[in-house]
Amino acid sequence: MEQTQKTALLSLPPLAVGYILAVLFVVGAAAIGIVWPQAYEAFDEGSDTNLAELILTLVWLPGFIYWLICVNRIHKVIYSLTGDTYPITPGRAVWFHFIPFYNLYWIFKWTSEAVKFINVNSTDKRMSPTVPGVLLLIGFLIGDGIGLILMFIALRGIMQGIKKAIEFPVAEAAQGQT
Repeated sequence: MEQTQKTALLSLPPLAVGYILAVLFVVGAAAIGIVWPQAYEAFDEGSDTNLAELILTLVWLPGFIYWLICVNRIHKVIYSLTGDTYPITPGRAVWFHFIPFYNLYWIFKWTSEAVKFINVNSTDKRMSPTVPGVLLLIGFLIGDGIGLILMFIALRGIMQGIKKAIEFPVAEAAQGQT
């Protein structure tokens, strides 16, 4: 394994942090409901906002930010492995999530490009380009701790594919068969 591949493998983010943040959200939501049910009551009669939503948003936000960091790092790895020929830059991979409505398309676009990279560079069975996008879409639409868990599950599949492509690329398999 080349030095660039080893470096790329080491720079993939640990997803355990994301799972922990998502579980903290779920546990926090349950704890607030059990210990302090009044927190779910609206501030004012005309307001839909309640204290629980504000607290949970502050708990969810670090998980989402970490998810974006993971997306950035995954694209940095693919970008470096392809010699900067991968069509999606790490910055673009993150920032396009903030464009309303386009972000719904974007989650399918970048995941299918990542899966294309994996399928071209791996001898393992082919990965479906739609499954990660569907998981991300469901996660975004749910938008709570369970949604974050689904989003990290999608990243896990992509990262496993990248690791397999790095550890046993197609070129090495072809050399071994001759």
